[in-house]
Amino acid sequence: VDYSEEIKKIKGPDVLKDINMMVYKNRYNLTLKTKFIVNLKLKMEGKAEYQEEQNRVVFTVEKAKVGWFSVRKKVLKEIQKAGIKNVQVFGYNIIINL
Repeated sequence: VDYSEEIKKIKGPDVLKDINMMVYKNRYNLTLKTKFIVNLKLKMEGKAEYQEEQNRVVFTVEKAKVGWFSVRKKVLKEIQKAGIKNVQVFGYNIIINL
């Protein structure tokens, strides 16, 4: 599925690079780099769950930091505002319908 048009709607940094996500035993770690005035490195972690009966993946964002600043609410708000098809945000959960 090509989400390039939806990704363009996200306000903030234009370029995300060095995206790395590891999922192991229902936990995930995600890191990415971007430039938004200065170079930034975002680190996120939390719980990952595949819900087979609803054919979706739920990522619970427990931590989202740039340096030692928490950006969890900002990241979730920007994902929600982006209006990406098949992606919803409820509380601290990112739900991706497959």
